[in-house]
Amino acid sequence: MMSRMGRNILVICALSMLIAGGVLAASASRTANGPDAAPAWSPKTTEWSQFRHDAARSGLTTANASMKLAYYKWAARTGSAVYSSPAAANIRVTGNTTDVVVGSQDGRLYCINGMNGNIRWRYQASVGIYSSPAIGDINNDGMPEVVFGCQDSRIYALNGNNGTLLWRYTTRNMIIGSPAIADLNGDGISEVVIGGYDGIVYALTGSGTRLWTASTPLGAGNSGIQASPAVGDINADGKPEVVMPAGDGYVYALAGADGRELWNYSADINGNLFATPAIADLDGDGDMDVAIAGGLNSNVVSLNGKDGKEQWTTMVGSSVSSSPAVADGDRDGDNEIYFGTDLNAIMCLNGTDGRTEWSRQFTAAVYSSPALADIDGDGRLELLAGGMDRVMRALNAEDGTPAWAYPCPNGVYSSPAVVDLDNDGKAEVTFGCMDGRVYAIDYNF
Repeated sequence: MMSRMGRNILVICALSMLIAGGVLAASASRTANGPDAAPAWSPKTTEWSQFRHDAARSGLTTANASMKLAYYKWAARTGSAVYSSPAAANIRVTGNTTDVVVGSQDGRLYCINGMNGNIRWRYQASVGIYSSPAIGDINNDGMPEVVFGCQDSRIYALNGNNGTLLWRYTTRNMIIGSPAIADLNGDGISEVVIGGYDGIVYALTGSGTRLWTASTPLGAGNSGIQASPAVGDINADGKPEVVMPAGDGYVYALAGADGRELWNYSADINGNLFATPAIADLDGDGDMDVAIAGGLNSNVVSLNGKDGKEQWTTMVGSSVSSSPAVADGDRDGDNEIYFGTDLNAIMCLNGTDGRTEWSRQFTAAVYSSPALADIDGDGRLELLAGGMDRVMRALNAEDGTPAWAYPCPNGVYSSPAVVDLDNDGKAEVTFGCMDGRVYAIDYNF
């Protein structure tokens, strides 16, 4: 029987195919339009193309390394604190070099050479960028684009190779959350979906025109949408759905093709939901579920993907801004849910019933959303997450024991990306820091 970790890896592969409309990954040399045009670009499963790795927001990657201890590789300076989480992939027209793209509070989106940390290009928006960028071929030209939201109320799409503006779409309020790139309507071309502080979910075509919008209520005390959408086939109808937490305390499931509401769940009627959901088979029944964390009630909830019914809920004793990651971390056949809390802990819950499997306490809040990878080459998953205690740490996913800790000059809000930055066959870890730099750490080579 295939292990749950094996199923997770297969799911990641399938999601990557879905994001790209089911076409092959790009070759090292790409051509735009014309009779010799390359197939649509899609990220490799070992790349980290968007927030939480993929459109389902699993936080899990098949990339692996031999990082028994973490060592400095490079640091790229921006003009202000980096809350945005990096995406990393080969986004060049020619060559096979991985680049890191990430936003900064200085209002710029940076593209950084993964090999040496040199800045390849930067794009100047008007104000700070909390949103984490997404990389994908949204216009079917065989080359990747970079999409992000901004506090200037706009959604931007850039040429991935040189950072030039392709289009921008103006919303009614600032954009805090991160876009998902996926084929929403089954036309074989990826679209963009993102939520705004105006309470509206926007689905845009690759040319920046509106595919659909869906409005969520904005009442007293509600602050619009700050979370990011997750995309996956949650009801086994062969079509993608969009799952979006909103400022009214509800979680909405929307049809990917037209944005109509399929179900909603009242997670916390009095509080905003900051954390991004994860779509996965939490309980091993073969159907997709939705993991939700956060809200003023400090709950982690498992929802049935078909109808949004609550399957279990666990009070964790703290508000949660960190988005959950899902994998079978202890290889027992059951998925686990991993997340940080605002009261200084990283927790692991059983995906089947929500019971706490382990919890590790630290000295400051963990807003960073964890990544899961075999980072030390032992065949088992590790959890990587930054903390406001100025540490990027790796914990054994099985029981939460420390693997290594890397000291940082300031707090880490950004979530790590795990990807091979220098083409040596081993993954590195890259993340933003509140000291205004983007870091890459590596094994001892």
